[in-house]
Amino acid sequence: MEFFASMQSFNKLAIMNLGGTEGPGGGSGGPPGGFIGQLPQSRVTYDTTEAAIWETPSSGRTLVHNLNRIRHRITVIEDEPITHQTILTFGGNLEISSNPLRIYNRFGTAQTITEVFIATDASPTGSSIIVDIHKNGTAIFSNQANRPVIVDDGSTTGYTTSIDVSNWAIGDYITAHIDQVGSTTPGSNLVVHILHHEHRA
Repeated sequence: MEFFASMQSFNKLAIMNLGGTEGPGGGSGGPPGGFIGQLPQSRVTYDTTEAAIWETPSSGRTLVHNLNRIRHRITVIEDEPITHQTILTFGGNLEISSNPLRIYNRFGTAQTITEVFIATDASPTGSSIIVDIHKNGTAIFSNQANRPVIVDDGSTTGYTTSIDVSNWAIGDYITAHIDQVGSTTPGSNLVVHILHHEHRA
């Protein structure tokens, strides 16, 4: 009995070498004697650190490192804002005018305007096309030099990323305004692209 008790105690203290290695499909190798059933997830300890780390050590990589990488990728995706595009148009030959259409922020979240891109199907001559964007009746370009311009050099597009008042709150509306057209050939069929994404403090 003492012998069996000693063997039982030894078996409890002995190292169990499972012999598995990392690899596709959950890794390779297996434990001595094989498995009967599966380990329930409720029997795996909780990682209180919950780190979001992409790098993994060259040795000793574990399920924790795998979860760290997954958390890292989720963080990257969440940090990348989805860009939306709001469009206003002016058909026909251009003239100094305001588009009466009000585009309200109905996205459910405040937006940050990041770029205003403008395009025509005919280049202006004599002078450039200049466009302004207003929010609730006030220009978002406090510095009017930041307005998007289509230069009278054969160009049909122009853009700006220098937005002085970029926050577009829920319920606020924006409008587009042509402040200048070509003095000889005004240009025609203007499309105003307003790029924006969810505002993040």
